[in-house]
Amino acid sequence: MAYHRSYGLDTRIQRQFSFYCLWTRTDGVYGRVVQRFIYSAQSHEDITLQGGGMETMAFLYVQDLLQVTWSVIIRDSLYSEIPNAGSLKEVKILKLT
Repeated sequence: MAYHRSYGLDTRIQRQFSFYCLWTRTDGVYGRVVQRFIYSAQSHEDITLQGGGMETMAFLYVQDLLQVTWSVIIRDSLYSEIPNAGSLKEVKILKLT
């Protein structure tokens, strides 16, 4: 945004939320709940729920994230807009286990 504000450049900034895919680190280092659950299951560990599992999150598969990203890239203008890349469907964390 600094370049946009200073020089009027057409900048492309996208905020992405809770995406998952097959090749993302499964050790949970980045706090991704889907990957942490997969890692726990593969390691024969108990799946740990933080906060009881009643929280909700909206997950986005990486293919859908790439489609959103492409639409941001090819859009004519995003003058001072920062689009979000996420899903509108929320899932209770407890349902993932």
